Amino acid sequence: MNTLSRNSHKVMTRITTLFLILLNVVAAVLQADDVIPAGPRPYFDFDRHPEYQLRETVEVGEAGLVALWTKALDKGGRELLCNVAESAALAYSMGHPHVNDELAHRLLASFKETDDRIARISLAKTLVLMDFQAAEAAFAEAVTEQDYALCRIIEPALARWANEAAIERNLKRIQTAGTLTPWRILAISALGESGAQKARDALLSMVQSNQERMDVRLESARALSTIFRSGLESEARELLKRPSSEDRFADLLAIEMVDKHNEADVIPVLEASIESSSTSVQSLALAHLVRIDPERVAALVVNGTFSVAHSHPTLRASLITACHQTGGVEQVRQLFAFLDDPHPGNRQLAADAIFDLAQNSELRAVAVDGVLTACSSNSWRVLEQACHLAAALELKNTADRMLELVSFERPEVRPAAAFAIKEFQLPETLDRVVVLIKARSGGRYDLGDDDARKNYAAECLAVRHLCELVGRMKHPAQAELTPFVGKADEDGLVLHSPPNRATAIVVLGQLEATDAAPAILARLNDIGGMIPEYNIVREASGYSLGYMKEPSALPDLQKYASREGTVRDTGGACAWAIEQLGGEALQLPGPFEQWNTADWFLRPIEE
Repeated sequence: MNTLSRNSHKVMTRITTLFLILLNVVAAVLQADDVIPAGPRPYFDFDRHPEYQLRETVEVGEAGLVALWTKALDKGGRELLCNVAESAALAYSMGHPHVNDELAHRLLASFKETDDRIARISLAKTLVLMDFQAAEAAFAEAVTEQDYALCRIIEPALARWANEAAIERNLKRIQTAGTLTPWRILAISALGESGAQKARDALLSMVQSNQERMDVRLESARALSTIFRSGLESEARELLKRPSSEDRFADLLAIEMVDKHNEADVIPVLEASIESSSTSVQSLALAHLVRIDPERVAALVVNGTFSVAHSHPTLRASLITACHQTGGVEQVRQLFAFLDDPHPGNRQLAADAIFDLAQNSELRAVAVDGVLTACSSNSWRVLEQACHLAAALELKNTADRMLELVSFERPEVRPAAAFAIKEFQLPETLDRVVVLIKARSGGRYDLGDDDARKNYAAECLAVRHLCELVGRMKHPAQAELTPFVGKADEDGLVLHSPPNRATAIVVLGQLEATDAAPAILARLNDIGGMIPEYNIVREASGYSLGYMKEPSALPDLQKYASREGTVRDTGGACAWAIEQLGGEALQLPGPFEQWNTADWFLRPIEE
């Protein structure tokens, strides 16, 4: 092997290792999200109210597709066979009711009849996707050492269907010197799919040999993990004893090999792996240990072994999960440190955990004390989550602090604080809220760079929450809200976002500010010209006129009213408004049949 080849091999080994580690990291994060229930999230009243019934959507499979595809199969030829196979696979994944065993039998017949290897590969992929086990005999006959691409599809399927010949064949491949690496990896994968315990020694020998390629060793460790749910602890411990100078991947392989072990016997392996110099190995070990013994992991947080200062985000997610599952007083206190986690997903995870534990009467006081302390933090990350928690836990004694935070220097905090103020609904805050709205009603924002756009977005979100509070509590603010009604773009500087304008328009309706009705009606009717009005503003205008019960608006509302839509829109808003005005309600149409469709290569011609 020349120097270039050796270097390429090293690079590919590292890429493979990093990719496999990443897959485990993603899986660990998803598991953490599943364990901790999602807590409350900020929302806008505009997205929920007013309430009215929408037309139901029913997905239906397109009729006539399978008949056409069957005719295409009868004609044969690579292009038609491949197109049918790919279309059938997509339709099956989409749940098309007519893509069933009857079509699978026809695909299998084409697989047997054609000699075109590309078509056979496409047909085999679809049959495997459909898990059509009646294809076992045809697949077994099609196995050939001259077609790796086809075998890569059918060998794992045969093994999964417990085809003994496939199991023996792949076992022989990994035991035969000189088997090419792609075939060895395919054989290892197939044996893992088969669950064949007889492959234990052969797979284990590859894992243990540091002369093997790293991709082969990792695939072998993963296959062992799939086959065995216990019994590999001693082998994993032996791997962990190897110095990294001798075998740099031994600790990763040890964790991979026992990944699905759930017995207490694996705990020493996981605890040893936690001491690895690799943060990814530590993360994988802790994610596994949390599933077996969360109290043990939570203790590592309490005693300071691991904390929010650790560099690996997925490991920190495991710490949060462990504290949540353990659910003691000290664990609740530790969770507050993770509100300052650099990863936004972990901050949200910690906040969700705190909220969930606060539902326990014995832990609520600790959670409340922690939130009150967090509200005084200087960290914008902590403050953002503290605002959400204060709103969710109804800590109305933080209202003054929230009013201060609406103008906090970091934009992320402002809408969170405004949401909390909205949720508290305290009369004594309303005058100050109106002042805050007025200060922003004439704002002009240069969106020339990322920071400016971020600041603008935060201001818009905060204003929407504050406006909605005024509408909820029917507090007079017509003068402050009216500037939001008109189109707002002067000299290239944005004044108000469409969602801000829409919210203010709805609130004006809730306040029955009839003086603003002509301007709002103009927004509803602005559908022509070079720059027609935004749909969200027109929808809001319909709601607003309905709230006002403005009789002069009835002809225009009738012009746009519709209940055909399956989502909230201008037509639905106008139909709702007509009902508020005492007009004749539009009948809700029957279910809308939406084709469960794609850009099929063949479909029936519509009459």
